[in-house]
Amino acid sequence: MLRAVFATFLIPIAISAIVVPAPVYGDDPIYVYAGDWGGPGEKDGKFISISDIAVSVEGTVYVCDYEEERVQCFDREGKFLRGWPTTKGERSTFSWPLRMTVSPTGEVYVSHSENNYIRAFTTTGSILYEWGTSGTEDGEFNTPGAIAVAPDGTVYVADDRNCRIQYFSPDGSFLGKWGIFDGNGKPARTRGVAVSAENIVYVTSYGDSKVRYFSSEGVLLGSWDARLKADRFETAFRSIAVDRTGKVLLMDNGNEIIKSFTNTGSFIGTYRYYDSRKGGFAGAGVLAIGRDDYVYVGEGLCRRVFIFKPADEPK
Repeated sequence: MLRAVFATFLIPIAISAIVVPAPVYGDDPIYVYAGDWGGPGEKDGKFISISDIAVSVEGTVYVCDYEEERVQCFDREGKFLRGWPTTKGERSTFSWPLRMTVSPTGEVYVSHSENNYIRAFTTTGSILYEWGTSGTEDGEFNTPGAIAVAPDGTVYVADDRNCRIQYFSPDGSFLGKWGIFDGNGKPARTRGVAVSAENIVYVTSYGDSKVRYFSSEGVLLGSWDARLKADRFETAFRSIAVDRTGKVLLMDNGNEIIKSFTNTGSFIGTYRYYDSRKGGFAGAGVLAIGRDDYVYVGEGLCRRVFIFKPADEPK
């Protein structure tokens, strides 16, 4: 059922049917278009359903394809480097890789949403570790989604339908957990997770527009509402990332923009991109930030990777 729902969300439709006038968020863009690659297809360098994107310390761009059940790797210019199927080993069927991240030391972590486990790969696709099964106990999952790795290697997993964050050692040993709750104190399904260089854990959830941030062990430090007056539609923060300075980026799929905040929630700016020939922030977007501060957006409708550089980057 989960796969069917995700696939339906990414079914291509006429671009003209989804384009709406851009809301007015400000005149000073925080990013500038710097290129794109990809497109629909099953060959190397093409995508069926981009479910996540990540950038390694060295600048390699990793793209997770949910329907094709594979990871592909590219350089920043979009040159295909290598790829591998996520359907390896004993748990080789119904993999359905939903989200991914790359650790500071290069391990590629992928959450397998339907079979409720996590896999860690080398940069060439060999399996290093795997853990998890369906359930509610420590180390068990109910639809694991977003993953983030702290500078010390701790792996944080958004355990979606269990409404919690679990965290593990790099090899999958259980270290701890904490629950996520909405403004009414009810358990909230987790949606996105990111970790800053200072080991602050940022979490978004279904059903509200707040960003909550925690200590590395789950102590709530604060939160903010990421809605803006110019928003025309309900926010949907599926993807969140933190750059090396602590700036927090949100992919607002509902309003088709990137929102930027300080590490404690002060608003910085927004960016929206659309090209009638190639698409833009019109589908189920996911984002990642490289160490060069370039932003990479995996766009689900047109199945392309878009690259954006800081607007204040010296020419």
